[in-house]
Amino acid sequence: MIFVGPNDLAGSIAHLERMLEPEPQALLARIEAFATANGTLLGTICGAGRGWADLHALGCRFVIGPNDVSLIVSGARAAADERDGAISGPRGAERSRPAY
Repeated sequence: MIFVGPNDLAGSIAHLERMLEPEPQALLARIEAFATANGTLLGTICGAGRGWADLHALGCRFVIGPNDVSLIVSGARAAADERDGAISGPRGAERSRPAY
């Protein structure tokens, strides 16, 4: 099996956190084509613009997801939404915001 971490791969070609740019996408496509042509199993992590169904269609049979960064970002966004809702109350409600 070939296991590709999309952001690790992007970082190895100076595109860290820029997995959707043409160079990392082309390299991913090249690896996927090689694996398919040689009957090699593929593994990866959800990301780089690809979800579970996309990855399965590409031949990935071992998929980890979501990744650690996505979990942290998602948790931070949920906490910020909760905070904002507590400060502003229901939509349309007139409440003063505390001074921070």
